[in-house]
Amino acid sequence: MKESDWKLFQTLKPTLLNRLCERALQECVQAMADETLSAHERFLKVFYLINERNEDVAVCFDDPRRSNLFFKLVELKVRDLLEPHELARFSEEAQALLNPRPGR
Repeated sequence: MKESDWKLFQTLKPTLLNRLCERALQECVQAMADETLSAHERFLKVFYLINERNEDVAVCFDDPRRSNLFFKLVELKVRDLLEPHELARFSEEAQALLNPRPGR
């Protein structure tokens, strides 16, 4: 990955992390509001969600290095955390790796 891609990732990282956390919190709010479940079931669901999203944070953001940037970007893309306009800011090389065309 190019140095410019690494720098862009570093710039976008706070926004992407915040986006992931906002989604996680929204999931927790929905779980807590589900009155079809008992309080204990809601608690367990929130506990599970927090653990799952913490794993997402780790996979996407822990130990960021230029050498593993491609993998971080793939994880962000799989989790639908990269907006199209953000992805478009990466180099053509990075975009080609993240959006492979069939037959290539």
